This record gives sequence, C-alpha cells and structure tokens, in this order.
Amino acid sequence: MKRLVQVVLFGTVLSVALVSAVAASGSSSKSSAAIPAFTAAQLSTPAGANWVMENGNLQSQRYTSLSQINGSNGGSLKLAWSTHLAPPATPEQQAQGNANPIVYNGVMYVQDAWTRITALDAGSGKTLWQFDPQIGLNVAGNGTDMRSLGMGDGMIFTGGYGTVYALDAATGAQVWATQIVNPAGGGGIDVSPVYYKGLVLIGTTGGDQGGACIEVALDA
Repeated sequence: MKRLVQVVLFGTVLSVALVSAVAASGSSSKSSAAIPAFTAAQLSTPAGANWVMENGNLQSQRYTSLSQINGSNGGSLKLAWSTHLAPPATPEQQAQGNANPIVYNGVMYVQDAWTRITALDAGSGKTLWQFDPQIGLNVAGNGTDMRSLGMGDGMIFTGGYGTVYALDAATGAQVWATQIVNPAGGGGIDVSPVYYKGLVLIGTTGGDQGGACIEVALDA
C-alpha cells in the first residue's frame, strides 16, 4: 500500500504541507486511540510510517526506514495540503511554535505557539480535535519554546509554562495535568516528554531566568 509523505512547515502561524510518511488506510476515519503502550524495543526501532517521538526514536536518530522518497525523486515533491490554525478567540500567551509533529496511524499531532495541541488527519489536513490549555496573558512565567510532544498508551503528552498535560488521543480531552515547576520562578518546559514503561519523563528549563532545571518522572 502506497504511503503519503507529508512535509510540515512552521512559522508564527503553523502551516502543514508534506513531511512524515503515514499509512494510507482503507478508511478515511482515523483511530488515534490505537496508540499503544510502547515497549522499549518499539521505541528504539527506527521510525517508519509512524513518527512517535520528537526525533524519531529513543536514540534520536531522526531516521525513517521508508524508501518511497529518495535522491532521485525528491525534487518532484509537491504540496499535498495546508492547514491554517487560527489564533485563539481570546488573547493568550504566545511563545515560539517549534515542535516537530508526531504521527501515529495516519494522525498527525502538532503544537503551536499558543501551547495548543491539534490532531490532524495526515492524509487531508482536516482538524480532528484541538486542545487549548488557555494560558492567559497574565500567567506568570517562562513560556520558552513550544516543542513538547510525546505519545503512549492511548494518550498525547505535552508541557508548557511548568505544567505537563496528558490528553486522550481519540478526543483531545484532558486526562490529567501536573505542575512540575513554578513558572513564576522562571522555570518552564521546552523539551518533548518521553513515554517509557508507563512513565512520562520530562525535564524543565529556565536557568537563564533563575528557574530550577530538574528531571521528572510521572505516572502516565
């Protein structure tokens, strides 16, 4: 079965075009709830049609085993689709949207500069759901760069402004949220969480602002 390869272009407003190869399933309905509780072996395997971690796998190899696109045909790639993510209806804190998209079972998950997580049908760019933690303009702290996406056991994990969130991958509903550092003290999150053996591993940043830099393991 041929695979659709898509490339994602980010700016202040995120637009999505062609980057991550995703399986073209027989149904247009995507089953994001099928995200498994990955084993260590699965997380270490080089990425293929699924890109489940920020840098591809636990070793951060940034490599895909797919071969449909190569040096002989890469120059013929064309835009497949683009999706515009409109600003929030009410003003919210805005940082920099630098997250790599992650992909599983034909669903692409992206994080924008407002800390929102959007699930897209990777074949068409259609928005499936969007989660907005609603970080108000008066929220204190270090927003840092928005590059915090992870997945495992049916959930999408993200962090921002000192708090880690777990979302139901099928609906985008919040499952839990845990503050791991006080953003008022300069601490923040600008790294992607890693799901590993039922834990969510993530670190904090903010040393330049006087914040504590710590590593945390949360029960997924």
